[in-house]
Amino acid sequence: VNFRSKFEEMGDEDSYVNEITSDIINQLKGDDRLGLIDDLGIKVAKRGPLKERTLNFINDNELEPWLENDARKVLNYYQNTLSTDIEISRAFDGDLTLDDAITTIQGEYAEVIAKTTDPKILKQIDKEKKSVINDLTSVNKIMRGMYARPDNPDSMIVRGGRIARQYLYLTRMGMVALASIIDISNPIRKHGLKTWAKTLPNLITNLEGIKLNIKEAKLAGNIHDITAPERMASFSGLGDPFASNLSAFERYTENISKFMSKINLMPVWNDTQKGFTSVLSQQRMIDGIKKFNKIDEKETAYLGYLGIGSNNYKIIADELNQHAYKEGRLFVANTEKWNNPEAVRIYRNAMNTDIDSTIVTVGAGDLPLWMQTEAGKVVGQFKSFVFAATQQVLVSSLQQKDMAVLNGLISAVGLGMMAYYFRSIISGKEISKDPEVWLAEGLDRSGYLGILADYSHIADKVGLGASSLLGTGELSRYQSRNIGASLLGPSVGLLGDAAISIGALKSGEISEADAK
Repeated sequence: VNFRSKFEEMGDEDSYVNEITSDIINQLKGDDRLGLIDDLGIKVAKRGPLKERTLNFINDNELEPWLENDARKVLNYYQNTLSTDIEISRAFDGDLTLDDAITTIQGEYAEVIAKTTDPKILKQIDKEKKSVINDLTSVNKIMRGMYARPDNPDSMIVRGGRIARQYLYLTRMGMVALASIIDISNPIRKHGLKTWAKTLPNLITNLEGIKLNIKEAKLAGNIHDITAPERMASFSGLGDPFASNLSAFERYTENISKFMSKINLMPVWNDTQKGFTSVLSQQRMIDGIKKFNKIDEKETAYLGYLGIGSNNYKIIADELNQHAYKEGRLFVANTEKWNNPEAVRIYRNAMNTDIDSTIVTVGAGDLPLWMQTEAGKVVGQFKSFVFAATQQVLVSSLQQKDMAVLNGLISAVGLGMMAYYFRSIISGKEISKDPEVWLAEGLDRSGYLGILADYSHIADKVGLGASSLLGTGELSRYQSRNIGASLLGPSVGLLGDAAISIGALKSGEISEADAK
């Protein structure tokens, strides 16, 4: 066989040789194992409700002892499998394993590598390529509940960690609603004080318009914390939608945690804040879409962030022109009457994106990968908010950099001071008379510092943090945390506190700090 003639028939011998060379290199380096490979080396594509049944030879009633009859659990499972897979499939043209996307990434890097000869730069490019592919596949696994799954989810270590997190949630989150008062400032940061103040009177004068806008958000799958308190669970490290086979004691602690989520009033608070934010979001979106060709660069960027641009705004504008109407001074999108399903999907997705990034809600890409592991869930408990706030408040504000951000910051610091005042009264702590302390407390609780506030607190434990250097003293939010809790999470801190208490009791010398 004349192989060279076969190459010549392809027209570009060099490209073919380069393609073969890249494939061989990828295989040698393990980069050819595309897609979602689980810990056992099995590629996972269709699963759960999307996977064909194979037990057609047996009746359901014969499987009754092994079937799940709790409708809420079945719904939760469908939500965390089917809905996620549908969106991934839509985004990647039906490729749940992301093989095509990863192949495209490798091809782009191969082109860059082909033009580079410096060994150091080649090493950097290769490192960057692996990092990009790892980020893509890891987020995909997180969304599908496949990332860092324990080898034995029924082990005592995994179950013990889950119970410990639930116990800490019960004992530490009683006044979380007071700390969350800063949520009021977030719509000001995103949409501006003028828009916020202009919409506020509708809560009294146009309650029907408010209700209709909130209904639109609920149709989009938002504002449901009273029914399913997911935001609170994600902040507290309790979210484990794929947990199963729970013991009676575990079901008891889980139910107590759910009850705590009701009595601390956070679900009501979350839905209230997201409800008002949905009104602001929809008024701005509808106004921008209707005037798309006349809006400024800032509004164009805002709609672009929500997934609405020159390529799709027309189908939404057409539906708005046909079906939207005004209730008082508020637009109502009326998406139930829309004829174009794609327009409905884009509009509702945009609304959800804006609501969940305004009222900080933890997303799949907001937390570092180590916090997705069982050990990371213990160490990082109660840190989900600060990591999410780093992306959605700190970084977003630095990019937005306008008067709305300044107004939001001033509002957040003021509300943070208020939270400090009432928290101190409830806890029986002395309230400082130093304006610098008040300012530091307000800024710390504002959420604008994100994870930087926690890093500063850890440094304060050894006298190197911002509070130590400025002479304001350790902030009230961290005074009860020992070094163990600061570095390794509240579960480890709890063990440290127990050891100190036992030591104090044995010695008979109990200080004021030990009593606290």
